[in-house]
Amino acid sequence: MMKYLPCGISVREAMTLSPVICGPELSVKDAAKLMIKNHVGSLLIAKEDSKDKKLLGIMTEKDILKKLITKGKDPAKVYVRNIMTKNPMVIGKDADIIEALKLMVQNDFRRIPVIEGDKLIGLITEKDIMRIEPHVVECLITKKKIKEINRKPIKVKEVQGMCEECGNFSEELVDKSGMFVCHDCRYSK
Repeated sequence: MMKYLPCGISVREAMTLSPVICGPELSVKDAAKLMIKNHVGSLLIAKEDSKDKKLLGIMTEKDILKKLITKGKDPAKVYVRNIMTKNPMVIGKDADIIEALKLMVQNDFRRIPVIEGDKLIGLITEKDIMRIEPHVVECLITKKKIKEINRKPIKVKEVQGMCEECGNFSEELVDKSGMFVCHDCRYSK
């Protein structure tokens, strides 16, 4: 597991305070229009009449493509509740933004809902973190490179970047069980 050094900036300080929220009964067609109108790639799902904003799920553009479009379903006839990710991974407002980034990298997310107790209070995204800590761009670029390398028919044996196990920069990362690690971590248990 990748080690990280906290940067001292909390999720609360970097998060989007007013994420776009919709109810589970909205059609996916109307939800997609809402996403386009607000220039966002996801919607947080909460009960519309709830003052407490209890998080029910999240719906991303990937959910629309994978669960609806590729299956030939009509977005006007399918509801958000049918394709949203229920009980998504969340993070607390006092967590360090580097912890949030670590969760994003490990789980291939670009965003994580932020909670206080069980109340939805915001959304932290890769862009929010990059705005505060621009040096993390290297970590995200490495993640994208690794993902692209794994899709190529000819495998590249080595790539530069941050070791996913120890967190150190290495000129020669290698694949170890789906993680890119430095030479030292390659042979560790």
